[in-house]
Amino acid sequence: GGGGLARIVVRKGFHILAALLFWPGQTYQPETMRLAYAASFALLVTLEVIRAARLGPISDYLHRLVEPLLDERDGGTMVLTHIYLLVGCALPSMLCSR
Repeated sequence: GGGGLARIVVRKGFHILAALLFWPGQTYQPETMRLAYAASFALLVTLEVIRAARLGPISDYLHRLVEPLLDERDGGTMVLTHIYLLVGCALPSMLCSR
């Protein structure tokens, strides 16, 4: 339905926004960006583990934040699409580090 299309548009909007936000830092401060990518990855994995494990009231809050963006590709216990987006942005920098 229309909700699925709207969800896809929002998710693709996140992809474009990530590319636009990361580009200047990646161009002018790649070492700092690699540190930021690593810290962001650790934070996102930690928050997803807390959400998936239902650890305390913060997990319910995190689930409410993520739930509107989920679709049929986000099956299972862990929601990894946001982590995949970060890895997709970070991987070229990590592979091409000097």
